[in-house]
Amino acid sequence: MKPAYFFLKIKEGHLLPLYYFYGEEEYLKNKAVHLVLERLGEKITPGLNFEVFAGSSTPVTTLLDHARTIPFLGARKIILVKEAENIPAEEQKRLFLYLESPSKKTTLILTSSAVNFRGNAFKPLLKSFAKYAGYGLVLELNHPFQNETPDWIKYMAQNFGKSMGSSVVSLLHELIGNNLLDLFHEMEKLALFTGEKKEISKDDVEKMISRLRTESVFELVDHIGNRRQYEALITLSQLLKSGEQPLKLLALIVRQFRMISRASTLVKQGLKPAEITNALKIREFVWEKLYPQVNKFSEKKLMDCFQQMWEADIALKTGSIPKKLILEKLVMELCE
Repeated sequence: MKPAYFFLKIKEGHLLPLYYFYGEEEYLKNKAVHLVLERLGEKITPGLNFEVFAGSSTPVTTLLDHARTIPFLGARKIILVKEAENIPAEEQKRLFLYLESPSKKTTLILTSSAVNFRGNAFKPLLKSFAKYAGYGLVLELNHPFQNETPDWIKYMAQNFGKSMGSSVVSLLHELIGNNLLDLFHEMEKLALFTGEKKEISKDDVEKMISRLRTESVFELVDHIGNRRQYEALITLSQLLKSGEQPLKLLALIVRQFRMISRASTLVKQGLKPAEITNALKIREFVWEKLYPQVNKFSEKKLMDCFQQMWEADIALKTGSIPKKLILEKLVMELCE
């Protein structure tokens, strides 16, 4: 979905009683909700005419009581229900009944990551309301297609008061991908990085990404050291996508485990933190991060880890298996 179509769909016509935004793209869902709220102008007062609920923890009867309550001073009320896919199946019937005749003074916004509600095909139901009753808008908001992403990058740049040439847009797209929330965060960093400059150059992007790579490498070894498998795999994927070399990443992982192993030995010898930092030639704040990792690996587990890293090194240098798969397998083994 391109920006022009997205904004047109949200802004066209009058404010509707029902909006349902679902899909994997958090940036677009947040933007869609913000655009609906903007249509009330300065009339938004949290707690009076704007309320937020979680579908997983709020009974539908509570939601409907709030939806049917006359808003303050007769103005319009907006109710936002996040994680709406988590509304229990037995409670959905009450919600469906309300949707057949919604309050004319209330706009109900539902957001969810899933297409279907538990036990019910909610998307087709809402589409039928939107089509035949004319009072609802349903939008599937997933990551944009490859040919749509550049327009979103340009839009974000403009929002930060910046401009970008086509080659710069392509570079950022290639490095980050088409997840708009990720792109927004990187654009935010680029805007700060470039300061008063109005145009973001290729050099700016390359320097910024280089710095981000360095930070991400430290995050990767930190996640592995703390045995956070999911976070480690996500960071690994981002680093490989940005062009980081697999053997370099493996070397840094090995270095971290050598430090964990040496620190573990020193702790068992009864050395104090100051003595350990001196022996390892690290600063105190590094030890504060390293110490919890030392407690997560037994001597046997460390021996297994070094064996697994040795096997990964051989596979990266001589094997035919894709390097990404080799490192992913290693990360999962180290974090087990």
